[in-house]
Amino acid sequence: MASLQALEDDVEAFCRAREQARAEEATGQTARANLGAVERAHSLAVSPDTLSAVRAAATSPTTPEAQLPRLLSLLPFLGQAAVHAATREVEDALETATRATTVSAGGVHWPLSGVWQAVGQQADRTRRAALARAAATAEEARLSHVQRWWEARHGAALALGVPAVPAALGLQAEAVDFLRSTEDGFRDVLGYALRRLEDTLRPLPQGEAALHDVLRLSHQPLPGAFPSTDGLGPVRRWLDASGLTLSAGGHVQLAEAPAGRLPEAACFGLQVPQHVLLIHVGQGSFPQLVATAGRARALAAVTKDASLRARRLGDEAVRASAGWLWRGALLNEGWLRRFLGHGRTVAREVARLAALAQLFELRMAAVQLPQAPGLQAAGPSGAALQALAAASTEALFLRVPAGALVPGLFAGPSPAEQLRACALAECLKQAADTRFDAEDFRNPTAARWLASVWARGAELDAEALAQDVSGAPLSLAAVGRRLLAVLGA
Repeated sequence: MASLQALEDDVEAFCRAREQARAEEATGQTARANLGAVERAHSLAVSPDTLSAVRAAATSPTTPEAQLPRLLSLLPFLGQAAVHAATREVEDALETATRATTVSAGGVHWPLSGVWQAVGQQADRTRRAALARAAATAEEARLSHVQRWWEARHGAALALGVPAVPAALGLQAEAVDFLRSTEDGFRDVLGYALRRLEDTLRPLPQGEAALHDVLRLSHQPLPGAFPSTDGLGPVRRWLDASGLTLSAGGHVQLAEAPAGRLPEAACFGLQVPQHVLLIHVGQGSFPQLVATAGRARALAAVTKDASLRARRLGDEAVRASAGWLWRGALLNEGWLRRFLGHGRTVAREVARLAALAQLFELRMAAVQLPQAPGLQAAGPSGAALQALAAASTEALFLRVPAGALVPGLFAGPSPAEQLRACALAECLKQAADTRFDAEDFRNPTAARWLASVWARGAELDAEALAQDVSGAPLSLAAVGRRLLAVLGA
């Protein structure tokens, strides 16, 4: 094996090249990110031999103790990188099949990759329901491609000795409590929100509400609730008031995605922290844009001399927590009045509906959490998908089609990652409020404290960071209490 420093340098270069390839696709500079070429150019970072050598070094009694944390940080990344490289052909085939699929409803065609965002943009319920049905059918039709992808990844992981993600037993118990404690408040405010959407609409089991209705509420809870243009304007004014600034001294650069390239805003750490690209989407979701801006700003705050783990390899939930923390501003009536210009009554309604949307996402993740190990072990069968859809329908009081769950099988954050990220965000918010009266970090002292936390990157995992900041374990209970308080439930 090459020296540890040489390996870390290649892993860093690999991460930069992969982010660059994805960013060039998102901005229309290339038709498609050629990740296979990136892997071939950095064979050291994706080689099974490298994985074996690091694994052996990490358990060798002759390895210097000072190197062990660096080796242990590399192992999960090297395992996943080797699995991706070994299954590149199958992953590319799944991507090709997805890109070739369009969804048609009412004479209009949408690419499958962005169709669920398009569902939420449909104000007319008949059109929205038709598009959701067509989307679910198209998703279920590609389940065979997803199953081949899973079989290839599962086989490669077994051959390479890469373990599946362990079940988070403590988190599972918390997820059950979270579902139970938030059930009544969620159902009551969901009923209210659905009636605002359409007079006769009701949650299950009395009514016929469906997933597409909540997607609409999440995208635009009230007419004019969120900006239709220049969504970054309020975020920029907010950060300017705190002293953080969105540009982070030029480290965060902005670009707009060409039509059809991205369904939602995204950020790419081209060189962390010096060059973070924030790409916004003309018709994207404002809450998602706020969350992505938070992630970009957190990446740009990491110190230049931070470890590779802190900048690239650490707990993804720590990085995602910045997005949840920023989205939390949408639950604050004062923030909505000051930065979106709403009156008191409208601000109250928008905050409640934004809390409902967040609670919907977290309840969905909490339902999926106990199902994840089974899907990892046995693969995404049609029967397993139907069971997950039934459990989701029961917990959300909405009809959830099985097809709508297919994208989550292979893309996006895992349920555990979502729940841990949101719990860490709540921990950081409470710590800032306790110490500084943070006012959603409009208090410059609180903003500087947050920047100092972000400066550490993901050196600690979410559980350790929560303990370090608050002296208490990571918990979903506080998340539920705050959301219910905003809901008034």
